[in-house]
Amino acid sequence: MAFIGIIELSGLLVSLFGLVGLLLFRNKFPQKDSYFLILGLLSWVTFRNLSNSLEWLGLTTIFDPIEDYIQFVEPLLWGFFLYAFLMRFEMSARIRIQKSLARSEQRFRRFVDNARDAFFMADTDGRVLDVNNQACDMLGYTRKELLGMRTTTFSSLFRDQEYTEFWTYHPVGQPLLRIGEYTRKDGSTLPVEANAISFEQSGMRYVLGIVRDISDRRRSERELLRAKEAAETASRAKSEFLANMSHEMRTPLNGIMGMLQLMNTTSLDQEQQDYSRNALESCKRMTRLVGDILDLSRVEAGRLDIHPEPFDFKDIMRSAEQLFRPAAEQQGVALRFRIDQAIPGTLVGDAARLHQVLNNLVGNAVKFTPSGSVDVTADLLSPLEPGRSRILLSIRDTGIGIPCDALDSLFKPFTQFRAPDRSEDYYTRTYQGAGLGLYITKRLVELMEGSMAVASDDGKGTTFYVNLTLPHAKPREAESSSEQPLSDPSRTAWRVLLAEDDAVNRYAVSRQLEKHGHTVTVANNGREALDALRTGRFDVVLMDIQMPVMNGLEATRAIRTDPTLSAVADVPVVALTAHVMQEDQKLFLEAGMNAHLTKPVDLNELLAVLDDHGAAPRS
Repeated sequence: MAFIGIIELSGLLVSLFGLVGLLLFRNKFPQKDSYFLILGLLSWVTFRNLSNSLEWLGLTTIFDPIEDYIQFVEPLLWGFFLYAFLMRFEMSARIRIQKSLARSEQRFRRFVDNARDAFFMADTDGRVLDVNNQACDMLGYTRKELLGMRTTTFSSLFRDQEYTEFWTYHPVGQPLLRIGEYTRKDGSTLPVEANAISFEQSGMRYVLGIVRDISDRRRSERELLRAKEAAETASRAKSEFLANMSHEMRTPLNGIMGMLQLMNTTSLDQEQQDYSRNALESCKRMTRLVGDILDLSRVEAGRLDIHPEPFDFKDIMRSAEQLFRPAAEQQGVALRFRIDQAIPGTLVGDAARLHQVLNNLVGNAVKFTPSGSVDVTADLLSPLEPGRSRILLSIRDTGIGIPCDALDSLFKPFTQFRAPDRSEDYYTRTYQGAGLGLYITKRLVELMEGSMAVASDDGKGTTFYVNLTLPHAKPREAESSSEQPLSDPSRTAWRVLLAEDDAVNRYAVSRQLEKHGHTVTVANNGREALDALRTGRFDVVLMDIQMPVMNGLEATRAIRTDPTLSAVADVPVVALTAHVMQEDQKLFLEAGMNAHLTKPVDLNELLAVLDDHGAAPRS
């Protein structure tokens, strides 16, 4: 018992010293919840040891009031201990949350500071509250210098009034993208793209701006623009070169064809007629090649345009049949055309381009069919919308066909067919051509908002399909497109003024017209043509465009506007030119010309134009 008493007394002394020390050094505890927990636990141990010690000393009777006090205080101490324990638990949870938030904030700060974009946070007055490292590097300021600085000091994205309007009218949480300039500390500027978004926190509104330096993008855009302009300049130069070459080639071709056509009007034996016919065919093939090369330059320059006008679709088909029937018969190939009678008579489209598509496809079919047949059909498909007709053109031949491995490159420029029975090289080509027809044809079909497909069986034949949707012509347009100019049957000869600077062309055209009964007066340039009009009367003027002293456009404008030429201001003027670009033809009409003929000129077309415009009534 004595040993137990000594232990109780020792425990009492230890707990008393601990309690006194805890009270004396309470400020040394950084966490108050731990302090109160230990204080409650030690107080309970002290009172418990005091009660046991009094009982061992036999002083319970003397100190009954103290024992009663201990019995009263003990439940309170237990409650205080429980409260301190719960406080400790709550504070621990709060500390964990705070530490987690601190770690999250640290991760976010590390992420923001290492981002390639600059981050700015500002208040409603536009004062900077926080930035990341990239913002400092971008502007050349330290973080301390930027904090508290107004954003308008370095930013042109918002003026003061705009900044106020942003807070007043722009919805919270909705981003706003701006592109402008920032001014660095050293006074230099840099282009930036800023994405600003406002948010609310603790009843206050703030704006977060994420800003990106777009100097590299602007530099790339400038380089791309320069490259684009250089490419466009090169393309224009190439187009102008090809157009000029086309002009320079067509002019002598016109002279050659004119002289050959003149020669055909003389007495030739059979051998000479064969020579002349073959020479004319070579000229026509050269003319087609020049046209294809010019069209290629237009395609590459994006200047190949479609000019829709009312036209008779069946006339296009009949014209193609008449054009290729002699060649087909010469090869012993059956050429058959079939037109769905349900196709409307007059449609709206570019008749010249449609004729070019049909001629390329039918011409290829005849060329690559040594024997057998070529069938050209036009079928009316079910309409997708009212007022428009869907037409399927099919050009089917029984020719050499196309190998499967060649179909992918079929519509590329300068791609040519090769005979299926042997491997051809450049020197052993069986079929002539530059390999441009199908490429240009496909681009023309696409420009007409159509589609094109091909099916082929190597060695057995090929079928090309063209699907076009063409609007119906309005009644007035249909009537006007079907009207034909009326010739005066009582007049068989026209008085023609020919303005042409090339001596061979001048001689060829004038002799052709004179052989058909027309009277021709020649002029070497536009100035001489005006002088001739002042002194003579003419039914029609054939005007070259590119001439010395005064060109054809200047001469035509003078005819229409010069008061001294008012008596002949309405004389028909027909351009006789090697310029074939659509924009050139538009200039001819704007200058006052009535029509144009492209060199080399076919004699039958020339005579038809004379009949159309020489017979036109004039005031």
